[in-house]
Amino acid sequence: MPNTISSKMTFKEIVHSKLFQEELNWLNANSSLIKKDEQGNQFILNYSLIFRFISKDKIEWSTKELLFLKKQYPSFSEEDWNKQSLCRSLLMIELPVENSKVILKKLVETCSINEQEDFYKSLYFLKIAPELTSLVEEGIRTNVENVFDAIALNNPYAANYLSEEAWNQLVLKAIFMGRPLYKIYNLVVRNNEKLAVMLNNYIQERWSAGRKVSPEIWQLMLGYKHPDILITLKKAIASTNELEHKAVQIILQETTLNRSSNLAIWTEIGKKVNQNK
Repeated sequence: MPNTISSKMTFKEIVHSKLFQEELNWLNANSSLIKKDEQGNQFILNYSLIFRFISKDKIEWSTKELLFLKKQYPSFSEEDWNKQSLCRSLLMIELPVENSKVILKKLVETCSINEQEDFYKSLYFLKIAPELTSLVEEGIRTNVENVFDAIALNNPYAANYLSEEAWNQLVLKAIFMGRPLYKIYNLVVRNNEKLAVMLNNYIQERWSAGRKVSPEIWQLMLGYKHPDILITLKKAIASTNELEHKAVQIILQETTLNRSSNLAIWTEIGKKVNQNK
């Protein structure tokens, strides 16, 4: 888990090492103010001021740093994080636990789109992460693509803490919004029959309207021998779409042989489906 004192300190050291001296001076001064303010006003203010005092530069990571971060934050993607993102995460980590849930709720209701992205990406780092599911469930309702992606893609929070119902809503929303499913952490691990049945109904509705479905969807049918799902799979195997035919063929074979999902194959299919997005 990412929430031990030692990992916190190492994360802090990584963040500090990426800053210019002026940026580091500003961050240190305001981190001290945050720790003394029980109401969270300094935290909210300085969270919003980061864009003025910290550059949005991309970061050059060492192999050691990436290994550490990916151990603490499964599916950590270096492309998703810049200096501002890291500093916002650090302020959230250093927010005193007392009243932090109330303060974080107030923050996400008032901050900008970019700040919301960093907010949702950072929640997994927090000691109180398991207590913040209501904030994430509210965030899933957003129609802002970047904010939704911050919750759903390359973020281990949902897979680790959301209920089955909330998880299913996240996956369905990702499909409706056309987001790349292969970037959802532990997508197949958290899969369930209720979701497979809902997706089967969704596929039938799409077909009835003369529309196609993403080949990525089929991986969520693996292992379920529900009669309606099997009928759908046998119909889909006749698809003239090369990727869809391949995806359905894999699912039928793996289901018959009781095999687990081959993550590498589905990542390859996902990248091909989403290569122009």
